[in-house]
Amino acid sequence: MTKKDAELLETDEFLAGLQRAYKYVLENIKFVGLIAGGILAGLLIILLVLYQARATRDQQSLALSNAVAAYHDGRYDDALAALKPFSEKSDVHAAQAELYEGNILFDQGEFEEALPHFERALKLGAEKKIDVLQGLALQGMAFSERELGRPERAEELLGRLRGFLPEVALMELARLHTAQGDNAKARAALEELIREHGDSPLATSAETLKNNLMP
Repeated sequence: MTKKDAELLETDEFLAGLQRAYKYVLENIKFVGLIAGGILAGLLIILLVLYQARATRDQQSLALSNAVAAYHDGRYDDALAALKPFSEKSDVHAAQAELYEGNILFDQGEFEEALPHFERALKLGAEKKIDVLQGLALQGMAFSERELGRPERAEELLGRLRGFLPEVALMELARLHTAQGDNAKARAALEELIREHGDSPLATSAETLKNNLMP
């Protein structure tokens, strides 16, 4: 890790902020149907906004700021153009940019194109040993694979996600199994979520979904 990366990751404050943001998003999810797309977009946006708030105003930070502004303005092409230079880098900025680019492509329905960006974000997150980045990348990969009609691959990725965002992983596994008609597996995932994470805001949604499952 370079000195600059170490400074950017004086991150008791940074990672604590991400954890607070994650819990905030969960607490503001009111309907099970909103979890799939909303949590991914919400977490990625919060991730970058928090990062920008504490990052130094260097050229890379400015490029990320421009990309975020373009994204929120609906100027996706401008956002992607601002993120493109990061493809040749391998620092924390690059991991953030790859996550954001993957999310933009996902939002546009370009799931196959989004995957390589989430995969690179996962690799960079692992190199920097940042659990939050790895979790978000795995989440993006799982959602993309699901949308591409590859449920077995999505299930595998959600299994890995359990090591980073366990409540989200269990809820999404339940949703995946329900879509496949495997209510027994769906029920097992929901019961584990309720049992192991009863204080999570997702526990209420899990209980509702479980009660709606056919025996």
